[in-house]
Amino acid sequence: QVCRACFIPLGTLVSQLSYLGIAPPKAVDAAVGPPGVPCAVGCGEFFCTAACRDWAMEFSSHAVLCCARLSVEGAAALNALEMLADEVAQENLLLLAHHIASMVLRRRGGESLESVLSQCARFVSSPWEDLADESSGETSSGHSELLSEVVRLLRKIFANETFAESFLDLGWLRRILGMYELVNMSISIAHPLNKESLNKQLSDVLPADSRRRLAESQRRVENDDSDDEGSELENEVEDPGEGTEEGKLKDTSFESEVFFASVVGTSLCEAVAFTNHSCLPNCRIEFATSTSGSHPGFRIFALARRPLMPGDEVTMTYVPSV
Repeated sequence: QVCRACFIPLGTLVSQLSYLGIAPPKAVDAAVGPPGVPCAVGCGEFFCTAACRDWAMEFSSHAVLCCARLSVEGAAALNALEMLADEVAQENLLLLAHHIASMVLRRRGGESLESVLSQCARFVSSPWEDLADESSGETSSGHSELLSEVVRLLRKIFANETFAESFLDLGWLRRILGMYELVNMSISIAHPLNKESLNKQLSDVLPADSRRRLAESQRRVENDDSDDEGSELENEVEDPGEGTEEGKLKDTSFESEVFFASVVGTSLCEAVAFTNHSCLPNCRIEFATSTSGSHPGFRIFALARRPLMPGDEVTMTYVPSV
């Protein structure tokens, strides 16, 4: 439960845990954020303020992809696309819908088709199927079949949007997905609810079974985004042993007072993504939310580590510092 525009948590700790299917004691009903402002057309999404909602309803992809604004068939297709992207672990497929929605908004605002397409044309390269990673079981034909299904769903999602037709060409989408494969950025940030005060409350009042269920649900999130083949096995729940009432979860996130998995996602920021790697980078990358009334949302920042001179190449590290 976060603001659809700037991603800050909403409601109370009770509402957050209920959202995860955990029934917490009322004693922990502490506020973790604003109560939330519902979408103006009733799609079920919430925002932290009316300003965030109004901005999203006009300038973000939600202005096009709000389920209450889509046709019944379009909303079902968007849900199917979300499920497909999750099933094949390809967030880029869902990113396509949001990217097309943002380009539709630019066309609605009066920008020419040539101008909108030219921004992407600077970065497109190899078609998506040419980038299939055979070592991971991917194939060119598999990518082609998957993209055909995605295009079918996209056409249903944008069936009533005149400006979208120019962005649904199969050849163009192949190259856009290829661009995503090369220049998208994986995001991983600490969960906003992992605060010492809130975690201490949970440790004190949540029953062991609820803590275990919470830890297990967050472990599944982490496993879904892990490239470690052994992670799933290492975090399995042990079978109850003789003489014990219940098994123990090897994952000890609740014991270390870190209840919630990191927030992970995919970002498309071409300028930063084309920044070269250096073992001694002169800038660092940070992600943060903005609640600015004029332009809220999630932001990526490239911050200088040391003074830079005009003409210096900006570099960053592709791996965590050690």
